[in-house]
Amino acid sequence: MLSGRASYSNVFLVACAAVVVLGHLAPADAQNAPPNNECSTGWCGTPRMSGGGGGGGGGGGSILVNNTDDGKTYQHTDDWDADGVPDQIDNCPYTKNRDQADRDGDARGDACDNCPSVANADQSDVNGNGAGDACDPDADSDGVVNGRDNCPLVPNPSQLDTDGDRMGDVCDPDADNDGVPNSTDNCPLVFNPDQKADGILGRACDNDDDRDGIQNAKDNCPAVYNPDQKRTLPPNRGERCGDLPCGDACSRDIDDDKVLNPVDNCPLVANPEQADADKDGLGDACDRHFCFVVQRQDRDACLDPDNTFQVYSPTLPMLDPQGRVVEEDEPVTGRPVRLRLFANRQNVAIRYSWSVVSRPPGSRAVVTNPQGATSYSTPWEYHYLGDRVATFTPDMPGRYVLKVSAEQMFSDPVNPNWPRNAEYQVNIHVVGEPMAAGCSAGGGGPGAGRAEALGLLVLAGLLLRRRSTSA
Repeated sequence: MLSGRASYSNVFLVACAAVVVLGHLAPADAQNAPPNNECSTGWCGTPRMSGGGGGGGGGGGSILVNNTDDGKTYQHTDDWDADGVPDQIDNCPYTKNRDQADRDGDARGDACDNCPSVANADQSDVNGNGAGDACDPDADSDGVVNGRDNCPLVPNPSQLDTDGDRMGDVCDPDADNDGVPNSTDNCPLVFNPDQKADGILGRACDNDDDRDGIQNAKDNCPAVYNPDQKRTLPPNRGERCGDLPCGDACSRDIDDDKVLNPVDNCPLVANPEQADADKDGLGDACDRHFCFVVQRQDRDACLDPDNTFQVYSPTLPMLDPQGRVVEEDEPVTGRPVRLRLFANRQNVAIRYSWSVVSRPPGSRAVVTNPQGATSYSTPWEYHYLGDRVATFTPDMPGRYVLKVSAEQMFSDPVNPNWPRNAEYQVNIHVVGEPMAAGCSAGGGGPGAGRAEALGLLVLAGLLLRRRSTSA
């Protein structure tokens, strides 16, 4: 018969052995385990034992237990919450519950069960409010109670259900029920089992007509490619494209000044009056540089009043704003051309001189009144004095190049140190029949000159007869 001491020692050893066996058969739940304890490393309920205690030969007393919650201590077993129930069989190893009450029988003690009256061994709590999903009336906190929620564990207050299978789109693996999982479906919310597509999206749901990557419903120019969606006007002004204010790319009047873009000289700045003081086609409201343009085809020869002295004469024939020839100004052989003179200074005294640089073969045309002086301009064109108008009468069709040289008679009014001289070459394109010695050289034949001379003699006789009769 064993002594009392020996019996206790042997019983404790048996108990410790049972602890080890139970620990291997049923490891304790480490869920919600406090940090840095043996349960988080897999040692929960299975401490290594060494030293102390009796053995087969007797002895007794406490056992030295390594790797316990408090380190290397002398105790009879592992018990984190010190409720007298070893961790490996404690249904709440981190919450004191000596009574081990478990009303719902889910192996989770009432003291630590987030649904103590409803079995939920997994203790799932999607919304993290402390009430387990099994007993939380709105498990996903989307405002729809579980009984009416078509995705009770995924927030979806809209309850969208594209295929009508009573499973909300957010938790339905095939929301459109076309047999293609959402993850690989090119139209996850539109039934299209064929998955036909011209791009990333399937044809069945591709609502991007202009292919700019923005769906029509959100595109401010659904029919015009404009991935930047740029819009100059505020949302409350201008045209609308569907439910959205039109973007600049498709707006007919970007600045909303009631002048359509194609004829608006400042399409991005409201200027209903369309003022254009320098005639360069850019409205004053958006033109940062004044440089007077006489005609569009000579735009590069504009007159800049802030630049050094310039003179200019327009290319002939002149063109209208649409680029068409102004017939009444078109140079024709035998018809004098008035040589217009412009400068980038107003009402300053200048001397000028015209000369012919080049002309068609056979031409002998020269400038009439090629030299003179003037000081009057309105505002940039200078006017010749009296009968000193410079003219040019072409005698052959083709291209002529004339040069005008000018000199300010006094120092430059903008900058006295700037040069006072300037010159410009003008092109004149002439049509018509060739002229010879002031008469037409075309349209006649043998004897044409004799017929013309006879006509002149008849005309002279008629004039003499009228004079003698009147006398």
